[in-house]
Amino acid sequence: GVFGLVTAMVLTGMFMIIFQLLPMPASIITYQPYDEMLNEKHGGPPRWSAKFTLSLAKHLSAGPLRPIGEGGKKFGLVHDDLLLEAFCQRNRPTGAKASAKTDAIEVDGAYVVELPGDKRLGNFTRAERTHLERGIKKIAESTPRYPRPPLLENEETKILIVRVKVDELARNDKDHWFRLPATQFRLVCKSGRSFYPVGYLTYTGVWQVNTFVSDTDPDLARIGDILVARQWKKEGGPHKLPVDWVYRIPKSEKVRQIIFRRTAKVTGLSVVKGLPGHTGTLAAKPVNKKVSFDPSGGNRQIFSAKYIELDARLPGNMKPCDTKGREFGPLKRIQIANYALEDGLIIGSVDAANKSIPGKAQHVHNMKEPGTAFLLFQVHCKVNRGFGDTGILHRMKPVLVLDKGQPIPHRGAWLFYDYDSKKHVYFYYKASLQKTRLDADFVRAFQTNASRAASFGLIFAVPISQDRSIVGLRFGVGPTYEFGTSSPLVCGRKLRSGRRRR
Repeated sequence: GVFGLVTAMVLTGMFMIIFQLLPMPASIITYQPYDEMLNEKHGGPPRWSAKFTLSLAKHLSAGPLRPIGEGGKKFGLVHDDLLLEAFCQRNRPTGAKASAKTDAIEVDGAYVVELPGDKRLGNFTRAERTHLERGIKKIAESTPRYPRPPLLENEETKILIVRVKVDELARNDKDHWFRLPATQFRLVCKSGRSFYPVGYLTYTGVWQVNTFVSDTDPDLARIGDILVARQWKKEGGPHKLPVDWVYRIPKSEKVRQIIFRRTAKVTGLSVVKGLPGHTGTLAAKPVNKKVSFDPSGGNRQIFSAKYIELDARLPGNMKPCDTKGREFGPLKRIQIANYALEDGLIIGSVDAANKSIPGKAQHVHNMKEPGTAFLLFQVHCKVNRGFGDTGILHRMKPVLVLDKGQPIPHRGAWLFYDYDSKKHVYFYYKASLQKTRLDADFVRAFQTNASRAASFGLIFAVPISQDRSIVGLRFGVGPTYEFGTSSPLVCGRKLRSGRRRR
C-alpha cells in the first residue's frame, strides 16, 4: 500500500510537471499555480504531487543518482523551483513566443549598481562622475523589492543590471513585434537560486526604472506584469533588441547564468560596478502628438520648456498673408510654397500679420516640411519674466536628442510678447535651415522684450524613423537647461496637417 501510494504520487506529479512544461497559457483550464506576484495561487493534490516528485528528484540527484563527471550539476542547482519556472515561461501576452533558438540572446554587460573603485573612478571627468552618481541614486530609489522566496526575509540585497540583446527571430512572425515578459529571463546564481527581473531601464536624459508594483505595497514588484514590447523594423534594423533588465538579488549571491525561454543560455557573466552606457539604450515606449517635459534641473531659468508636439501649424494661431510678392506690415521676408510657409521672418503686431487684403491675400496656416522624410516638432516654453541674466541666450545651442544620441538643430523660433497693449511676435523659420545657435537679431529682440514676454518656442525637423524616438532637449548651457521626457515622441507617424484655406 505504501509503495502504491508513492507510485501514484510520483506518476501524478510527473503528469502535472509535464503538463505545465507545455507551451500553454499561464492559466490552464482555470488552473493557475501562481499569481502576478509569483505567490502560490492554486494548490491541492496536483501541487502536492508535483512538489513530492520534484523533492524526490532533487534528493536522488544529490545522492544515489548524482551526475557523473565534473560537468554534471545536481538537479536542484539547475532547477531550484521547476513549477515556478514553468509558469514563468507560460506567463506571456497574446502574440508572444514561448520558444527561442539556443543563441537567441547575448549579454552585452552586467553591472552592480554601485560606484566603481577609486582606480576606475579616476578616469571619469567631474561631469561624468556627477551623472553616474545621479543615475545610481535614481535607480536605487526606483527599484522595487523582490516579492517572494527564494529571497529570505530581511536579507540584504543588491541591484544588478544585465544588458541583453535579443535576436530578431524571437519576435512575432506575423506582426513583427518583440513581446518580452520579464518572467522569460531567469537569472541563476551559483547557489542554485533563481531570480526574475523587477523592472527594466530606459534612458530619456535620465535613467528610469520601468516596472509594475503591488496595489497594496508600492515597494513590491509585480513581476508577472512586466513586459517589454517594441516593434521590429525589417529594413535597417535593429536586428537585436537591447534590454537592460533590473534584478534585485541577495548581496551574498554570485551570478552563474541567464536563461531566456528555457533554451537560450549565457554562462560566465562578468559583473562590474557602475551603470551601462546610455548610447543605444532602449527608449521609453513611444507615444505620439503631445508630451510634457520633465526638467532635470531645479534652478530658476529664463524660460521653462513645457511640452513638445508634432505639429506643422504656425504657432499662436498666426495667419500671415501671402500678398503675391507684395510685402507689407511686419512681413520682412516671406516665401510661400503650396500654401505653406517655406521661408519667413515676421516681426511686429500679430493682428497686422493676420490682416487680410480682399482679392490680393491668402492666409497661410502651416509651415512647409523639408521633404517627405521629415516631420516638424515644436517645443513650447514659458518665459519667466524678471529673470536678470539674458546674456545666456547668446551661448545657447538648442538641439533635440534622439535615443541613438543624434542631435537635431533647430530650424526656427518664435517669441510672443506684449507691447502697447497688443500681442507682438518675432518669428523666423526656414525649411532648409539648420542652426546651432539662436539668430542674433532674435536674441536682441528677446533681451529687449524679456520683461514683457509670454511664450517662446523652437521648431525642429526630425527624420522619420520608426526605431528612433526623441528623448531629450538640450540648450548647451549646462544641466539646468537639459530636459528629458518621461514618454518620448516617436518619429515615424505622419499626422494630417490642419485644413488649408485658399
